[in-house]
Parts: sequence; C-alpha cells; structure tokens
Amino acid sequence: MNFLLGAIFVKDLVAYTGSLLLQIAHGLSSSALFLAIGMLYDRYKSRNIYYYRGLVVIMPFFCFFFFLFSLANLAFPGTVNFAAEMLIFFGIFNTAPSIAILTLFGILLSAIYSFILLTRIAFGPASLYIRNFYDLTRREFYTLFPLAFLIIFLGIFPTYLTAFWTFTLTTWF
Repeated sequence: MNFLLGAIFVKDLVAYTGSLLLQIAHGLSSSALFLAIGMLYDRYKSRNIYYYRGLVVIMPFFCFFFFLFSLANLAFPGTVNFAAEMLIFFGIFNTAPSIAILTLFGILLSAIYSFILLTRIAFGPASLYIRNFYDLTRREFYTLFPLAFLIIFLGIFPTYLTAFWTFTLTTWF
C-alpha cells in the first residue's frame, strides 16, 4: 500500500491509474489470503505457524490457491497486482526516479515475506498435528476460485478496468 500513497502524491496520470487498479488488486489478493488462513484456522483451531508444515501433502488444492494468492501478493507477472504496481512504478519513475528506486526495496521485502510464509506452511515434513484432516470442500473451492480467476484475468487484461479510469482521469489533468 506504500505504492498507493506514492502514486497519489506524485500526481501522474499513469500512477493514478495504477493506484486505482492496485486498490482492486489488493482487495482481491488480501481477502483471498485472509480467507485461506481462515480456512486453516477453522480446521485446526490454531494460529501457530509451526503446526502447518507439510500442508502440500494433505491439502494440495489449498496449497495451489495459497501459492497463487502469495504470488499475487508479491506482484508476480500475470497477476493484477503486477500490472498495478508496474503502472505505479512507471508513474513514480516519470516524476521522481530516486523515490521509484527506493520503492523497489519494499517489493523485495514483500517477496521475501511471501516466500518464507509459503515455504513454512506448505513444504517440509508433515506435522503430526495436521495428519487427520482434509482438503478444500466444494464451498471453499467455489469461494476461492472466482478470486483466483479475477486475479489472473485482470492481470492479463487490465484494460477492462483501466480504460474507463484513464478517460475519466484525463479530465482532471
């Protein structure tokens, strides 16, 4: 969200468009990650991350969605977060290149955090605590699938959202 504030303060059309797209992207990816963690909590009734080792063996569909949402969180190419952050980065770089370079540090830290979280939850030897549980139910799958679809679809075709905003924002400049 630091990109969002940076985009608002540089007063650039590309950055504004990216900030609007990032608000939608953040809403999709963050809500999906919160839903996924809530699904784990409903099963195991624990918030201790060390109990969730080796989930890929027991819950492969869950780990697929969690991996996809983690990639979206760190703005991997092909996700809507990537399109938004690139628009914001280029908008900030047009106005203040030194600040744009400093924001890359935030991207690096979020990538490190996302990968550490994913590897601690999904991989490694399966914990004794999680051996007797099940993968996603139909309801959970049908809840996570539209979010994953929108993250990928809007990442490939962000113009479905940005075309109207660009037209509207040009009247402000």
